[in-house]
Amino acid sequence: MQSPCIDAGDSSVVTEPFDIDGNSRIQGAQVDIGCYEAPDGDRDGMDDSWEIANIGNTASTNVDDNDHDGLINIGEFVMGYDPLNEFNILAFIWSGVLTHLLLFGTVFPRTSIAFWKL
Repeated sequence: MQSPCIDAGDSSVVTEPFDIDGNSRIQGAQVDIGCYEAPDGDRDGMDDSWEIANIGNTASTNVDDNDHDGLINIGEFVMGYDPLNEFNILAFIWSGVLTHLLLFGTVFPRTSIAFWKL
């Protein structure tokens, strides 16, 4: 459930460009009520700063697949993948008769590895 304070303030009275954490003060249609600006002004589940840094805008939705790799943008956001790199995907690597390696390709330097036996 979204807070009723998001986009509920009067932007015309804003005197400071940043909230208490240093985020841009107005990120949605209006300023948020309170000392923090919600990091997801377009309410798609992805921080707007991440969208701008990784996609270039906030126009893409959480169900778009900008790099056409089969993983939608919200998945790219959660996993820390690059939404414009089709090669940031889940990979299975055969590493022996009874042991397998599951490798999640993430943004350097993060890598998640899980081992399991059959």
